[in-house]
Amino acid sequence: MPPVLVAWSKYGIQAAIIMGLFFITINIIAESYIFPRLTGKGLQMSFYVVFASLFVWGWILGPVGFFLGVPLTLIIIKYLENFDETRWLALLMASDDEDVQLTDNKQKKEE
Repeated sequence: MPPVLVAWSKYGIQAAIIMGLFFITINIIAESYIFPRLTGKGLQMSFYVVFASLFVWGWILGPVGFFLGVPLTLIIIKYLENFDETRWLALLMASDDEDVQLTDNKQKKEE
């Protein structure tokens, strides 16, 4: 908000509107694309699972769900990994990098 107010006081209402649109665009790109990808890589979760978890937990818990969405999804994934019947679902939610690591580990054990 301060950059918009500075632009308004210094250059007028048109500059303030342009500055506001600029910040809205940057925030949409960061929150919709960059954050889920980086979070997915760091936590070994699929990009789509991170993106979907933010919406699902946000819908279930409201604004608090956006903060707790990724940790709650990680808890669910770790819980699903513990049982043979649900391990396939946990693997679907994992990132491709983790799948490659799991297959590499199997190959190393076989050797």
